[in-house]
Amino acid sequence: MIEDWKIILYVNQLRDAVSLNYNERIDDINLVIKKAGYQYFEDHFGNDFSGLSKCISAGHYAIGFNKDHFWSEKFRRFTIAHELGHLSIPEHRNKLDQTSLHRSKPEFRSKDKIEIEADKFAIYLLAPKKSFTEKLKNKNFNSETINELSDYFQISTYAACLHYIDLTDLACSLIINNRNGTIIYERRSKQFINGFYHQFLYKQKIPSGTHTYDFVNGISSDKSEEIELNSWYPDLKNKITATENILELGYNNFVLTLIEPHKSSDEENY
Repeated sequence: MIEDWKIILYVNQLRDAVSLNYNERIDDINLVIKKAGYQYFEDHFGNDFSGLSKCISAGHYAIGFNKDHFWSEKFRRFTIAHELGHLSIPEHRNKLDQTSLHRSKPEFRSKDKIEIEADKFAIYLLAPKKSFTEKLKNKNFNSETINELSDYFQISTYAACLHYIDLTDLACSLIINNRNGTIIYERRSKQFINGFYHQFLYKQKIPSGTHTYDFVNGISSDKSEEIELNSWYPDLKNKITATENILELGYNNFVLTLIEPHKSSDEENY
């Protein structure tokens, strides 16, 4: 796996090539494609992939977007930035030169090494580390903060949540659920991992007693509630309170659960 610092290096090389400074927000992603010298097209391709990179001929490339996956303009921007990653990371472009075509799954959905690397490229391109870190400073991990970051950088709330988790100095966790009541993914901040030991919740059912359980099952329509962290992580030694926020992604039937434990004076009890 390519390290983050190197991916950021490739991001900055693209920014240099299209005359953007390293921390500048990108308002027009199509203009970046044009300045980079790539072609762009959209079409209906069904449901198997969101975007594609294509080698037309030696040194000439195109980026395509699947109109059947136009769930939002923010999602389209991320998909294009992801494909720019495939064309900007040398290892990816070398592979594309050999195969001529690469199709990409929706944001953060693939476990394939090059897809993960292109996802990282996309988020660092659209929401540069320094700018994003400055924007999240002194802000809690809740729906208000995430919506603000999503709107400012024009990225999906999902991408904003994952970037927040990776860059924050707070203890927090993100749980991605489907409408059938199953947990399909979980991401924790470094501080959460260090302070709250518990096995990951992958593919488990949403626990009863959580606010998300009530929301998904139509028991409550509220999207924020004070909870006991133990409802999600029953193996914790002591009872810990937390704030649980809910965001509906708007596509793929995803419900995002944002959890931030309340600070305790007795850290050993975590």
